[in-house]
Amino acid sequence: MSRRALSILSGLGVFGALSFPAGQGAGVPGLSINTASAQESGPPRPESCMSFSKGNLDKGISFDIESHCEMKLACKVSWVVQCADNDGKVESRTTKREQFGLENGESRGVPMSAETCKQSWKVENVSWGCDPVKK
Repeated sequence: MSRRALSILSGLGVFGALSFPAGQGAGVPGLSINTASAQESGPPRPESCMSFSKGNLDKGISFDIESHCEMKLACKVSWVVQCADNDGKVESRTTKREQFGLENGESRGVPMSAETCKQSWKVENVSWGCDPVKK
């Protein structure tokens, strides 16, 4: 079976607005979640039985991913944290990854922190994928 991945977000188009000067508590705009079309036959796809919620951190965002799937899942989430000075000059870019398993009814929080940034920051290129665990 081929790897099935669903991208929640990609590029600056969605997360470009997440750059805030230090100390600002601006609200984060809503997220667009792209969903794949349902299969007409075969086992259910993981993205059809999962839910997501987004929260704000002082410096960053977090996602809670919950499984309502009848199968055990192996999931991966990746994102990039970019720090910049107040003039927009990029000071650092760090790629982060997290892997975890989810059973039916379990959830996992994934904090995407920009605490290491001194001034402005972005969280971008967020993507996730879950695959059924083969027995």
